[in-house]
Amino acid sequence: INFAVEFAILFYFGVFPSWKSLFLIPMAIPVLLLSAGIGLVVSVVSVVLPEVRKVVDILVGLLIFITPILFSARFENPMLQLIMKWNPLTYLVGGLRDVVLYGDIGRWDLYAWSCGLALLVFLISWRLFYLSEEYVVEKMI
Repeated sequence: INFAVEFAILFYFGVFPSWKSLFLIPMAIPVLLLSAGIGLVVSVVSVVLPEVRKVVDILVGLLIFITPILFSARFENPMLQLIMKWNPLTYLVGGLRDVVLYGDIGRWDLYAWSCGLALLVFLISWRLFYLSEEYVVEKMI
């Protein structure tokens, strides 16, 4: 439903996505892998240390705040430029936005690095979850 509403708003404002918008679904996979990886790590750690969940909530809120979703990643402040440069969500989310609005990704190389990082985070967290599965179940019982 949200997807239909978003496309209706785009059409209302005269923004017509190109045929390259069909790549939107496969391009969302790295974002899902990164969020699943972070979720797996947080779930394992929060069983052992329940206070971690509050810290992660604050950090995720901060990460969303510094990710350029509705605004441009170009700033005059050097500190903000550095933060945007090293935030992998800048390229993942920005790539999704640029494909819908412009039909192209400006920096394919940085998008590919962010996708690789997302896959690496997911694989490491999946392995960590697998290795700690028995301990987590024991701790829960």
